[in-house]
Amino acid sequence: DAVRSSSSSSCCPLCLEEMEPSDGAYPVLCPTRCGYNFCADCAASLVASSKDDYQEASDGNVAVKVRLQCPQCRGDLSATIGEALLLRKHAAVTRRGYAATPDSELSAHELRIKHEGVATEARLALARKVYREGAAEIGMELGEEALQGIR
Repeated sequence: DAVRSSSSSSCCPLCLEEMEPSDGAYPVLCPTRCGYNFCADCAASLVASSKDDYQEASDGNVAVKVRLQCPQCRGDLSATIGEALLLRKHAAVTRRGYAATPDSELSAHELRIKHEGVATEARLALARKVYREGAAEIGMELGEEALQGIR
């Protein structure tokens, strides 16, 4: 299955950095089921870039709109990419045990991860619902780790 093989890959195809387990557990839900997945940092950059009305092109002259599209097939990712990011960050915080660790014992990098990944239960419940529905809509089976986090 293309979705499974790409989402379990160890390197992000965009930045070539190692992907976190949560990146594979909560893959990007592309409606075309192309199976393309990328790390949370690259997904967050894509979301941030899409919020700008226009971005200057590499030649400095032409402005282009950055859209929330799959880098491989241009499928629309806007319906669930925010929820996937929230669930990934929450899973990373939980897995690393940062939530229970006092801030004074964490490095600056660990603090950033902790505070970006801690969400209210209501927000997490909504993200889980939207992500689960998005996966069902495209006929994608979720892995066991994702199912445990979504229930």
